[in-house]
Amino acid sequence: MNKGLKNLLMILLVFIFGSCGEKTENKKEIKTLVYTMAVEPITLDPYSVTDVYSRRVIKNVFDTLLESDENNEKVPSLAKSWKYLDDKTVEFKLNKDIKFHNGETLTSDDVKYSLEKAKESLKVGYYFDMIESIETPDLETVIIKTNEPSGTLFTTLAHAASSIVNKKDYENNKDKKFKPVGTGPYKLTDWEVGSKLVLEKNSEYFGIEPTIEKVEIKIIPEDNNRVIALQTGEAQIAFDLSASSLKSLENERDINIYTVESLGTNYLGFNTTHPKLKDIRVRQAIAKGIDMDSAIEVLFEGKGRRSTSILGPKVLDIKKILFQTIILRKLKLF
Repeated sequence: MNKGLKNLLMILLVFIFGSCGEKTENKKEIKTLVYTMAVEPITLDPYSVTDVYSRRVIKNVFDTLLESDENNEKVPSLAKSWKYLDDKTVEFKLNKDIKFHNGETLTSDDVKYSLEKAKESLKVGYYFDMIESIETPDLETVIIKTNEPSGTLFTTLAHAASSIVNKKDYENNKDKKFKPVGTGPYKLTDWEVGSKLVLEKNSEYFGIEPTIEKVEIKIIPEDNNRVIALQTGEAQIAFDLSASSLKSLENERDINIYTVESLGTNYLGFNTTHPKLKDIRVRQAIAKGIDMDSAIEVLFEGKGRRSTSILGPKVLDIKKILFQTIILRKLKLF
């Protein structure tokens, strides 16, 4: 199917193997991809987290009705097509015979249950305020009604918070340590708390078949140790490296650095319930006392851009790919 880029990891897998050319006698496929993160996921329950570390894994284990492509346009995923019935009602048709990791077939009931659970969530429910009701006239049709014409519905349905769970499994899991069962390209097979997570290829995945058999996500909090993992070949990908680490790796022959500008921003938030911070003049004084240009130049070594508001410069530019700074070790296939 014409499926959008699954997530950053899937982009990397396509890039890695799309760049290797044809296999020769002195090359072999990499069966396990190792990448490092600074922080361990909190949980893989998509309705209980807001952090990027958890969502990196969630987006590989679960699918959503829609996905975002490299231009941030919305493309089919679990939903193969959709149409507006009126300006507040959208009908989605699901792909047939999609299997969850536990072998059960996806139905519209799972979709309705998932989105309603997300809407009820104290963590992510605000994403779904526009949804008024969800109807399922048959097993392959989902009708979503919004309380007014919505320009954000499709973006929400492609977000990790809209991950579709197996209703029966989720109900059985809710009083236990959550074990994710999705329809995604990878399934969680091991989680050594504080050390690593292991994802294995879903051989029944309905979309683009994953190239890598196994993905090992190592949790390495120390920036320098993530650099060493790249340099020694222990890991092929490292996330979350500092600007100084990026600079130190620029001359490494076996390491490539890929950077794309973020849609997000780093910012200083104020607790306006604090008596002194209620005064807008105090907040303005603090804001004006921060030399933003120097901070970008010194702290981030120029690897950043000043934002003029809480919305980053790229938010309205849907023709640019979503951000991550990635360090990718060249794979030596022999």
